[in-house]
Amino acid sequence: MFKVATWDNPLLADGTSGMGDMMVRYKDLVLAFGEPMESDEYKVSGKWVFVEEESGEVFTLYDWKSTDLYDGEGPSVEEFRNYNHPVQFNIGGNHKGSVERFKSLILKQIEYVKLDNPFREIILQIPSKSE
Repeated sequence: MFKVATWDNPLLADGTSGMGDMMVRYKDLVLAFGEPMESDEYKVSGKWVFVEEESGEVFTLYDWKSTDLYDGEGPSVEEFRNYNHPVQFNIGGNHKGSVERFKSLILKQIEYVKLDNPFREIILQIPSKSE
Protein backbone atom coordinates (compact mmCIF):
# COMPACT_ATOMS: atom_id res chain seq x y z
CA MET A 1 0.00 0.00 0.00
CA PHE A 2 1.38 3.41 -0.95
CA LYS A 3 1.52 6.22 1.58
CA VAL A 4 1.37 9.87 0.60
CA ALA A 5 3.87 12.24 2.21
CA THR A 6 2.37 15.11 4.18
CA TRP A 7 3.89 18.14 5.88
CA ASP A 8 3.60 16.52 9.29
CA ASN A 9 4.89 13.19 7.99
CA PRO A 10 7.36 13.84 5.18
CA LEU A 11 8.51 10.78 3.30
CA LEU A 12 11.79 11.18 1.52
CA ALA A 13 12.00 11.10 -2.24
CA ASP A 14 15.79 11.21 -2.41
CA GLY A 15 17.32 9.35 -5.33
CA THR A 16 14.33 9.62 -7.65
CA SER A 17 14.51 10.58 -11.31
CA GLY A 18 12.16 10.95 -14.25
CA MET A 19 10.31 7.81 -15.29
CA GLY A 20 7.36 9.11 -17.29
CA ASP A 21 4.37 11.43 -17.24
CA MET A 22 0.60 11.47 -17.18
CA MET A 23 -2.24 13.82 -18.01
CA VAL A 24 -4.46 14.70 -15.07
CA ARG A 25 -6.25 17.73 -13.64
CA TYR A 26 -4.53 19.46 -10.72
CA LYS A 27 -7.91 19.79 -8.98
CA ASP A 28 -8.39 16.03 -9.14
CA LEU A 29 -5.00 15.39 -7.58
CA VAL A 30 -5.85 17.77 -4.72
CA LEU A 31 -9.22 16.10 -4.25
CA ALA A 32 -7.61 12.66 -4.05
CA PHE A 33 -4.35 13.43 -2.21
CA GLY A 34 -4.56 16.89 -0.67
CA GLU A 35 -2.42 19.91 -1.47
CA PRO A 36 1.04 19.18 -2.86
CA MET A 37 4.20 19.71 -0.90
CA GLU A 38 6.12 22.78 -2.03
CA SER A 39 9.13 22.18 -4.14
CA ASP A 40 12.03 24.21 -5.50
CA GLU A 41 9.77 27.09 -6.67
CA TYR A 42 11.80 27.20 -9.87
CA LYS A 43 11.18 24.20 -12.11
CA VAL A 44 8.46 22.70 -9.89
CA SER A 45 5.73 24.52 -7.94
CA GLY A 46 4.55 21.48 -5.99
CA LYS A 47 4.86 17.71 -5.76
CA TRP A 48 3.28 14.66 -4.22
CA VAL A 49 5.47 11.86 -2.86
CA PHE A 50 4.19 8.27 -2.68
CA VAL A 51 6.10 5.54 -0.83
CA GLU A 52 5.38 1.82 -0.67
CA GLU A 53 7.30 0.85 2.44
CA GLU A 54 7.32 -2.94 1.99
CA SER A 55 8.67 -2.95 -1.56
CA GLY A 56 10.66 0.28 -1.27
CA GLU A 57 8.92 1.81 -4.29
CA VAL A 58 8.97 5.62 -4.36
CA PHE A 59 7.12 7.76 -6.88
CA THR A 60 6.77 11.52 -7.18
CA LEU A 61 4.21 13.45 -9.19
CA TYR A 62 5.14 17.03 -10.09
CA ASP A 63 4.60 19.91 -12.54
CA TRP A 64 8.03 20.06 -14.23
CA LYS A 65 8.63 23.41 -15.94
CA SER A 66 4.88 23.94 -16.37
CA THR A 67 4.51 27.46 -14.96
CA ASP A 68 6.04 30.91 -15.20
CA LEU A 69 8.33 30.04 -12.30
CA TYR A 70 10.66 28.49 -14.84
CA ASP A 71 10.75 30.82 -17.82
CA GLY A 72 8.31 33.65 -17.15
CA GLU A 73 6.32 32.78 -20.27
CA GLY A 74 4.12 29.94 -19.02
CA PRO A 75 0.93 30.28 -17.02
CA SER A 76 1.17 31.49 -13.45
CA VAL A 77 1.06 28.79 -10.77
CA GLU A 78 -2.49 29.90 -9.95
CA GLU A 79 -3.60 29.73 -13.61
CA PHE A 80 -1.98 26.32 -14.05
CA ARG A 81 -3.69 24.97 -10.94
CA ASN A 82 -7.09 26.32 -12.03
CA TYR A 83 -7.17 24.73 -15.48
CA ASN A 84 -10.30 22.65 -16.00
CA HIS A 85 -8.58 20.26 -18.38
CA PRO A 86 -5.90 17.62 -17.80
CA VAL A 87 -2.31 18.85 -17.85
CA GLN A 88 0.98 17.03 -17.90
CA PHE A 89 2.51 15.94 -14.62
CA ASN A 90 5.87 14.23 -14.58
CA ILE A 91 6.44 11.02 -12.66
CA GLY A 92 9.71 10.43 -10.87
CA GLY A 93 10.71 7.30 -9.08
CA ASN A 94 13.45 5.12 -7.74
CA HIS A 95 13.03 2.63 -10.60
CA LYS A 96 11.78 -0.16 -8.32
CA GLY A 97 8.19 -0.18 -9.57
CA SER A 98 6.00 -0.01 -12.64
CA VAL A 99 5.08 3.47 -13.86
CA GLU A 100 1.99 2.07 -15.60
CA ARG A 101 0.82 0.46 -12.35
CA PHE A 102 1.41 3.74 -10.51
CA LYS A 103 -0.58 5.73 -13.10
CA SER A 104 -3.41 3.23 -12.82
CA LEU A 105 -3.49 3.53 -9.02
CA ILE A 106 -3.55 7.34 -9.23
CA LEU A 107 -6.45 7.35 -11.67
CA LYS A 108 -8.36 4.72 -9.66
CA GLN A 109 -7.94 6.77 -6.50
CA ILE A 110 -9.21 9.92 -8.23
CA GLU A 111 -12.28 8.12 -9.55
CA TYR A 112 -12.88 6.54 -6.13
CA VAL A 113 -12.88 9.83 -4.22
CA LYS A 114 -15.08 11.47 -6.87
CA LEU A 115 -17.72 8.93 -5.80
CA ASP A 116 -17.55 10.40 -2.26
CA ASN A 117 -15.69 7.41 -0.84
CA PRO A 118 -13.34 7.99 2.07
CA PHE A 119 -9.70 8.18 1.04
CA ARG A 120 -8.53 5.48 3.46
CA GLU A 121 -10.70 2.77 1.92
CA ILE A 122 -8.65 2.33 -1.23
CA ILE A 123 -5.19 1.16 -2.25
CA LEU A 124 -3.44 4.40 -1.36
CA GLN A 125 -3.52 5.94 2.09
CA ILE A 126 -2.39 9.07 3.88
CA PRO A 127 -0.42 8.20 7.01
CA SER A 128 -1.81 9.49 10.27
CA LYS A 129 0.26 11.68 12.58
CA SER A 130 0.85 8.70 14.88
CA GLU A 131 2.38 6.48 12.17
